[in-house]
Amino acid sequence: MTRILAFHLLLLALGVLIALWGWRNVDPQDIKARTVVLHIDPADIRRLEHDWPGGLTRLEPQPAAVLRPFRMELLPEPPAAVPGTAPPTPPPPLLAPPSHVVQRGLALLSPLRARRVYPAPDAAQRSRLGFEQVERRLRIETDERTLQIEFGLETFGGDGRYIRVTGQPEIYLVDARLARSFEGPPTRLSEAQLVPVALPEVRAFEVELGGRTLRLRQRHAGQARLRHFVDSDHADRRVASGETMLGHLQELYSRAYVDSGDIPAEAELRVRIDLERRPQLAVSLHHGPDSGTWWLRSGPWAAELHPVAARKLLENMRAAWPLAPADAP
Repeated sequence: MTRILAFHLLLLALGVLIALWGWRNVDPQDIKARTVVLHIDPADIRRLEHDWPGGLTRLEPQPAAVLRPFRMELLPEPPAAVPGTAPPTPPPPLLAPPSHVVQRGLALLSPLRARRVYPAPDAAQRSRLGFEQVERRLRIETDERTLQIEFGLETFGGDGRYIRVTGQPEIYLVDARLARSFEGPPTRLSEAQLVPVALPEVRAFEVELGGRTLRLRQRHAGQARLRHFVDSDHADRRVASGETMLGHLQELYSRAYVDSGDIPAEAELRVRIDLERRPQLAVSLHHGPDSGTWWLRSGPWAAELHPVAARKLLENMRAAWPLAPADAP
């Protein structure tokens, strides 16, 4: 038993010596430099376009006064033309806030690391890795440069994809999520939650409903046990339902984002939320010519709401109004 243990320890020591011998002349900084393909801070991006078989995904930065940092535009692939008929009308672009899936793709750019590098691939190798007919291209513009990434094939397991940067001879194997993060249906790429605020960051909010206005301020926002809302118009009277009213707004999710120009100006409900270190968020609820059409504006975005969710929101806000039931709007 002792001899077997000594033999295994000898093998372990031999393996360590071999590893040290192989690494003794390698500069760690040189290894890191070879694995970093590029480094782009999402805050420096002026425009990002991902052209893929299903359409085009475009990202542009929002003004500083807008809650979310990026504005996303989705341009679906136009339907195929039928011989002998008029060209089909291309579907309209969709404007929406990017989801966490898109944000994950942006995060992969800072930095983008390669799992494997092909320094000088020949024509046969480029073809084998999927660069004979490129179907996906990612174009990124910053104040300092513009670059384009071409995507080849995915690896067999689907967790990696080959890329090349225009103007560079190398082919890199990177995380496959770089392409996937900008591809898919709108329900995947657009943020579903319409009022993305957290309770600790809310300084105050104002509600207009049924001809009445309620102005609430939050005290001790950073302390879960002590935080509470007070009514600014009634000698800072404590309002227990303030957190409940915000919770009803946080539970709203989009059915589909729509063109805000189609929404009437008159609103059933208006809310303005003052946030800590972020711009004010304005939210308003609107209904169409029939009772089955409801929209919610949230900052620069407009989304269709399920009728049940819209009516439930109004009912919940009335029930949480901090007045006697006879005085509630």
